Amino acid sequence: MEPSDYSNEIQEDWTNRENSETICTSLKTVVEFLNRFHSSCRIRLAEMDNRLKTLERKMDRLDAHTAYNVTIQEQIRRNAAA
Repeated sequence: MEPSDYSNEIQEDWTNRENSETICTSLKTVVEFLNRFHSSCRIRLAEMDNRLKTLERKMDRLDAHTAYNVTIQEQIRRNAAA
């Protein structure tokens, strides 16, 4: 091989290494972003889950209270009719 061939081969090798490094750096950046996004989504979903559970408990209480009031009103109507 001639020295110019070695030089071209070395230059090509460095170019390939630089490209590989650029790809690795870009992949690391994407992975870091995805990890932060995942954490953020988990936190937000946990907060939303807590809010929904609170609303469900409130709705259950309102439902029970409404059912109780309906029962009382029916008893009052029966007593008034009797």
